Amino acid sequence: MILRPLVSMLHPSIITATAWRREHGFEARGGIVVVGVAGICWMDRLRNPERWEPGAVAVDALGHAWIAMGGDRDDGAMAWMPTNTAAWRRTAQASRSSP
Repeated sequence: MILRPLVSMLHPSIITATAWRREHGFEARGGIVVVGVAGICWMDRLRNPERWEPGAVAVDALGHAWIAMGGDRDDGAMAWMPTNTAAWRRTAQASRSSP
C-alpha cells in the first residue's frame, strides 16, 4: 500500500510543525512549512510552490498536510499536493472561494 510509506515519511514533519506552532503561538492559524530537519516557516495560506524545494511539507492548524511536488531544487516545486482526503477537500474549497 502506497499510503503507509507516505504517512511514515510525513510523520516527523507533522510533529515538528505542531511543536513549532505551540512554541511560537501559532496554534490556530496559518500553516507551517517544514523543509528537511531545520527549515521551518509560517505562512498565512498555502501558495507559491516554486519558492519551496520538492519534498517540503506544509501542515495546517488541523494537521492536514501537503507536500511540494515536481520541479527541482534550483527552480522550486511545481505544486502543493494534498496528502489525505481532508487536505484535498480544503484545497478544493480554497480554489472555489479564490477570486
